[in-house]
Amino acid sequence: MSLRSTQYTWHLVVLFAGAALAGGSVAAEDDKADENRYELIKDGKNPLRFDKQTGELYRLERDENGNLLWVKVNARVSNAPATKARVPSPTAPEIQIEDSAHNQPEPKPKRKTSAPEIFDPEGNNLADLITDFDRRQSEPAILTYEKYLSVCNAVQIGDRISGTFLIKNKGDRKIKTLELTMFVPVIGREKPEEHRFLFTDKPGSSNPPPQPGLNGREPEALLQKVDIACPAGHTRGSADLKVTFIKFVE
Repeated sequence: MSLRSTQYTWHLVVLFAGAALAGGSVAAEDDKADENRYELIKDGKNPLRFDKQTGELYRLERDENGNLLWVKVNARVSNAPATKARVPSPTAPEIQIEDSAHNQPEPKPKRKTSAPEIFDPEGNNLADLITDFDRRQSEPAILTYEKYLSVCNAVQIGDRISGTFLIKNKGDRKIKTLELTMFVPVIGREKPEEHRFLFTDKPGSSNPPPQPGLNGREPEALLQKVDIACPAGHTRGSADLKVTFIKFVE
């Protein structure tokens, strides 16, 4: 073999090797992009894949030939922020004012007016807020109906508390109000930090609860996105998510 032929062969080897390395690099980048784009959620035995870019949900199924493929699932995505549970402030003492019969003005006819809406500093309607008494009263209903609520948690604690959780109402009762509480363990604290997610069914609500499927159809999946700053001294792992209040449409 001549020197020129040897050099030409060597150049081909280098070119093919470079192309192979470039292809491997592109494939690795594609895999990384897919990992960042999709989030896997397990709903019982059914693997689900949430597309963060499009907001679409897919379930892994087999077709009639036995091939695995991702099938789109009816889902709704919620970006409603969580409300951090606060320690209630002590109740101010009630001040009794004695009414004098002589100073009583003549009663005026009452007119029906709509109750004003009052919001807290985080923008939550105080009429929708749930007290610990309400949660205790709701415990029997939760125990009875919780088996029909599919709650799949894919939230992780890292630099931030982020991820997605999925809720399905597989029962036959329409929900008026649903509260889920996320418990985040914190080192040095006796109780975990609590973040609440409230879903209400009322006119103008931007975050209604999941409802049963109609006419035998599969119920709509509600995907709640989570992105919360981590408290100082948090522990890494998965946050615990529980149903803490439920009220049905009467």
